[in-house]
Amino acid sequence: MSARNFRTPAPACRPRPAPSLARTTGSTSCAQASVCSAAAQERPDVRLHAVATLTAPIQDIRHLRAGDVLGYGEAVTIAVPTRVAIVAGGYADGVIRAARSGGYAWFAGARRPILIVTMDILAIDLGDADAAIGQDVELLGANAHLDDLAAAAGTVAHEVLVRLSRRAERRYLGAV
Repeated sequence: MSARNFRTPAPACRPRPAPSLARTTGSTSCAQASVCSAAAQERPDVRLHAVATLTAPIQDIRHLRAGDVLGYGEAVTIAVPTRVAIVAGGYADGVIRAARSGGYAWFAGARRPILIVTMDILAIDLGDADAAIGQDVELLGANAHLDDLAAAAGTVAHEVLVRLSRRAERRYLGAV
């Protein structure tokens, strides 16, 4: 056992230098993360690309009225008439439930707030975007950033990645 006790504060946060692009092929966007609080870290090197893309199709489109409720224990009350997409992805697929507090998906060229996450579905606010059943929504990827989803859920990018379940199809691209 180490002589250092866990109550001793960690040394000041010093980000590690950016890895070369040649070494980042299989890296996560948290490749520069150091052992500090998220508030002390800067966004990863902009040269890094998304390492995972998670998409799910729209299963239904609903028009909700003010006062309608969504989610476990009626967690969300709709304040104004809202058009939502019911998307075939939930926490059983690896989308963290806490992501509804500031998380977003990417659809029709814009960020769409995640309203609820349940076991097998989630709901996003469509706004006035054109949408149809069967269209894919990006839950993680080039536009729906891993770090943003992690921050909305109060965790780190690595936890988001390791929570992705076996239900999600995996396709490995490029050299590792």
